[in-house]
Amino acid sequence: MAKTGADDLNVASVSEPVITSGDYAPGGHAYHRLMIALPAAGMATFAPLYSAHGLLPRIGTTFGVSESTSSLYISSGTIGLTLGALVWSVLGDKYGRPKVMKAAMLIAVVLGALTIAMPTFPLILATRVLQGFALGALPTLAMAYLSEQVERRYTVIAAGAFISGNTVGGLSGRLIAAPIGAALGWRWGVGAVLIVSLVATIIFCVTLPPPHTQLKTIGSVSEMLSNVWAHLRTPWLDAVYLQGFLLFGGFIGTYNYLTYRLEGEPFNMPTSLVSLLFIAYLAGTVSARLTGGWAIRWGRRRVINAGAAIYALGLILTLVNNVFVILVGLVILTGGFFMCQAIASGWAGALPTKGTAQSTSLYNMGYYAGSAVLGYLSGFPYRWFGWPGVVVTVLLFIALAQTLILLRKELADS
Repeated sequence: MAKTGADDLNVASVSEPVITSGDYAPGGHAYHRLMIALPAAGMATFAPLYSAHGLLPRIGTTFGVSESTSSLYISSGTIGLTLGALVWSVLGDKYGRPKVMKAAMLIAVVLGALTIAMPTFPLILATRVLQGFALGALPTLAMAYLSEQVERRYTVIAAGAFISGNTVGGLSGRLIAAPIGAALGWRWGVGAVLIVSLVATIIFCVTLPPPHTQLKTIGSVSEMLSNVWAHLRTPWLDAVYLQGFLLFGGFIGTYNYLTYRLEGEPFNMPTSLVSLLFIAYLAGTVSARLTGGWAIRWGRRRVINAGAAIYALGLILTLVNNVFVILVGLVILTGGFFMCQAIASGWAGALPTKGTAQSTSLYNMGYYAGSAVLGYLSGFPYRWFGWPGVVVTVLLFIALAQTLILLRKELADS
């Protein structure tokens, strides 16, 4: 693999031999525990982060705010997560990734309880930022942890397991919160999800296996910043980081404003029924799990290109004014998006051999910054042009993301 613009960054070829413990390969005891721990962690993180998706109209009504403003409930959490990414990478290197992940997840549960106890919308948003900051430890450190522990050829499969847990978390959070929130109020709905998050956190803490090798660490903040600068000067890594920003930003914008579309004319669906559409997340659970095997067989770039095409096709289907067709489109676009996410997140951890935690941090910063920024900005096309405005906007995000991948020939062989 050629190097351009970042001589101090060592980017590995996938053909290089990697010596790892057999226990961390498929069939090993530690690998089996990891496949339980990481999905549980995804549940604990993403259930509370997105549980209010189906309740945004009710939150807006409660506090008298607009559609785009109520979406800040989601965006504030992802802003906090983005702000915490590099901080957690340093703390994980200093104190150990397993210990830091466990502590941060428990703190996040406490902050989640404080969030729903706040009396005003500005205070809720402020506490949500802190909750998101704590939740950021898991996605930042988990990918680095598995990239260092699992043999390189299997990291894409392990990443797929982690991403599938994320989808289950996102789905369960929405499905639990919406009907309870519709019956008892949005705070009760979000609170119920916190209980699920606490149980998943306990499972993670109990099942996460200890590392079998000495974890790679950084000696100082200056070394961390040097790694960050080296990554940002590497064009093919920048292309990977922007996948998260563009594709996830569009994905969250789609889910944010589809709720408003279905609760308005001509559908007039109740919140409890709209929440059932989030069952489409199961498509992501399946596709993320399968993506690793497809990537090994056909190559990561081909699979991410296929995922983007599927994402776009499903999005176009949501233009049809038929609930069944919209659901089919939602299933298709969700499956396609999580194919892309499994590949891109795995790339961020697998490509660099130096500063792995910083690379996954940068990916997560882009990923959640896209969620916060583009998820919010997608509300303006919705306000001006209705649902077609959202669809066209997200299609542009997808096209730009894949253009960046196609322009980087270094990714073709990775």
